[in-house]
Amino acid sequence: MTLAQRAAFLAELPVSLAMRQDRLARAAAIVEGQAEALCHALVADGRHPDVTAALHADVAPALATLRDAARSVGDWMRPARAGGWLGRMTRGDDYIAYQPLGVVGLAASHTLPLSRTTGLLAGALAAGNRVVIRFDPATPHLAQRVATAVATAFDPAELTIAAGADAFAAMRFDRLVVSSPASRHGHGAGHDGADAVTIHRSGKTPVILGRSTDFARAAERIVAAKLVRAGRVPLTPDYLLVPAEQEEMVGNWLFRAAAHLFPRIGDQAGDSRLTPAETARIDALLADARARGGDVLTVPAPRAGRAPLHIVRHASDDMAILREEIAGPVLPMRNYAPIDEAIAETQRRQPLAICYFGRDAAERQQVLARTISSAIAINGPALPGRVAAAVGLTLAGEHGEAAFRRMSQTRRVCRPPLLDIARAREDMGFGGQPALP
Repeated sequence: MTLAQRAAFLAELPVSLAMRQDRLARAAAIVEGQAEALCHALVADGRHPDVTAALHADVAPALATLRDAARSVGDWMRPARAGGWLGRMTRGDDYIAYQPLGVVGLAASHTLPLSRTTGLLAGALAAGNRVVIRFDPATPHLAQRVATAVATAFDPAELTIAAGADAFAAMRFDRLVVSSPASRHGHGAGHDGADAVTIHRSGKTPVILGRSTDFARAAERIVAAKLVRAGRVPLTPDYLLVPAEQEEMVGNWLFRAAAHLFPRIGDQAGDSRLTPAETARIDALLADARARGGDVLTVPAPRAGRAPLHIVRHASDDMAILREEIAGPVLPMRNYAPIDEAIAETQRRQPLAICYFGRDAAERQQVLARTISSAIAINGPALPGRVAAAVGLTLAGEHGEAAFRRMSQTRRVCRPPLLDIARAREDMGFGGQPALP
């Protein structure tokens, strides 16, 4: 089920405000239309002494939470900016955007099971996620009543109720929410930890080069970042996604940039020497790439002992450089035809961070809207030093906007300051069509 939900989620991106409000409204309609039946189910499960208590303690709060989320989600979705125009001119136009995580699993509590679960559901739907709910075994009547109602109001790819603990345990989520630390162990044999049911994002940082990119400028920035400590810095560019018809040219620009920047960076780059073990590993990766059709351009270091930079054109999925962590001075290049292919590639790998270069505003918005990551840098690889993957296990307990935040992927969007963009480009000695010597 989660595979179908994840495919539907990726196909839908970006999740519109109207769709989020519609899903919240449908959930609220279930609670309102089934209020009496839900009260009786809660009493039958021993959660409340009578129908009146169930209505006031569980059902009414659940309905209020869903309605409030539908009214407020537009405000919750707004990016958080800081610094104003002065900050944008001098420090960059960074802002925080809130993106959906993907597929969220909710393990319901046995106390106040409806109100607490709908509080989390409201946050998850408001954030744009697909949801699977597993009700506690102590509430079978409630689980059956909700499952029947959900099946009539929602597509299973939007919201579904897990048939049991074993089925829920077999699913893989982008976030699993449980009512207590101990409850994560009740999902079935072999699933006694959060890692068994969650998805970890890739540590590889892709660089997407749009067709409107200033390729010379982009090459300078990418290479400058890659030469620091011989590519062994967190969130350094790991591989490039380039337009198919421009792959040869981009490789040449990177070669020329590296040849020009190597002497300038010099010792400022820190420790750029590789150990014998690191050198052997890089050599093995390059040999594998050559054997599988890769074209390796090597830029020699200006002085003995420093690691050279290797640019690998025509990289493919079967190469070890795209399957393993590189942590070294290697820049693989993959090509794409329409930008949709680059976006799909990025979605498939689920990176922690992304870099995008390009001056096409519509294409840039496509990349921002249809990719998920903890950070994205626009027209420069200047990413925060550390980012956290918004996946894994979390405890229930937040409602309203706090639940929305918890169910969202917080993405830092990094853009260079306006004064830096306006500044005349430093003459790097590049001109005309690049060519290898």
